[in-house]
Amino acid sequence: MAGGASGRNWSVAFGMVVIGLKLFPGARDEVTSFKGIHTKCWENGQDPTFAQEFRCRGCGEIPPQEERAKGVEISKGQYVLVTEDEIKASRPEPEESLTVVSIVPWGQIDPIMLSKSYFVGPQEPPKGSKPSAAHRAFALLRGYLTQSNKAALLTYVDKGHDKIAILKPYYPDGPMILFEMYFQNEIRPGVEQFKPGTFPAIEITDGEMALGETLFAAFSKDLDISPYRDSFPVRVADLVEAKQTGQALPVATKNVQKPTDDLMEALRKSLGMAAAVTATGAVNDDVAIGNNPKVVEVLQGKPPATTKKK
Repeated sequence: MAGGASGRNWSVAFGMVVIGLKLFPGARDEVTSFKGIHTKCWENGQDPTFAQEFRCRGCGEIPPQEERAKGVEISKGQYVLVTEDEIKASRPEPEESLTVVSIVPWGQIDPIMLSKSYFVGPQEPPKGSKPSAAHRAFALLRGYLTQSNKAALLTYVDKGHDKIAILKPYYPDGPMILFEMYFQNEIRPGVEQFKPGTFPAIEITDGEMALGETLFAAFSKDLDISPYRDSFPVRVADLVEAKQTGQALPVATKNVQKPTDDLMEALRKSLGMAAAVTATGAVNDDVAIGNNPKVVEVLQGKPPATTKKK
C-alpha cells in the first residue's frame, strides 16, 4: 500500500468527509540481497552485474550458466562471490519445529508487529473416541492461553531464516492461529512528522462532535468482511474477454477524493447520506438521525454551546 521513506499520499472518506493522509510503511523485512555475477568479467575487473535477460553489463554478452554466480556487494563495484552450496552450508538446519520461549499478555502485542497468519492444529488426526497425547497437549496449551488471555511467543527456522511468531487460540475447541512477527529492527520508528507532540492541538466544537458521533453511530455494525473482494482478477478477465471479442476495452471511472475544507458542511451532507443509506438497511438502522437534540439544532443552523472539546 504505502511507499518508501517519502511516503505516499492517500485519503480516507467517511460520508462526505475526506481526510488527506500520508502513509509510511510501519515495518519491512530485512533481506540480504545477492546480485547475479558474470564470473569472467568479475575476474577481469569489468562490471560483472546483469542487466535484462542476464546480459552482462561489462561485456554485453549473455554468459553460459557455468559463468554465473551470486555476489554480495561490499562497496561500490566490489563483490564477494558466494556459491549456493556455501549459502546452504551456512544456514541452520531446517527445524520445522516451533519452540515456546515465553507466554506473554495478548494485550502487549502491537498489531504493527504481526505479518502473515496461519491456522494451527495437531498434526495427527483423532483416533476413535480417545484423544491422543498430542491432542490433549494441544488442548492444554489452547485452554491455558484462552483462560489467561495470553499468547505464546515462538522461535523457529524457515528456509534458512530465523523467525519469531505469536500463537493464540482462534476459537474454543478449534485451531489456534499463528502470526509471523517482524523483528524489532524491522519495525520502523515513527517518522519525524508523526512523532508524539508534533501534531497541532485540535479542539473539536460541540457541534462537530454531535454530528460526528451521530454519523459514526449510523455506520456502526458488527464486523463482516464477506462482501468484500479484490476485483483485480475480474477486471483482468473482463479486459482479456474484451480484447478477444473485439469489444471496447473497459475503462473505470476514477473517483478522485478531494480533502474536506469545510468540516461542518461535510458532516451535514454526510448525515443526509447516512439517513438515506439507513433506509436501505445498509448501515445500522437502529440509529435515528434526527433524535439527537444537538444534531437537530446544528442541522437547523443553531449550533449548540460553543464549549470546545479536545
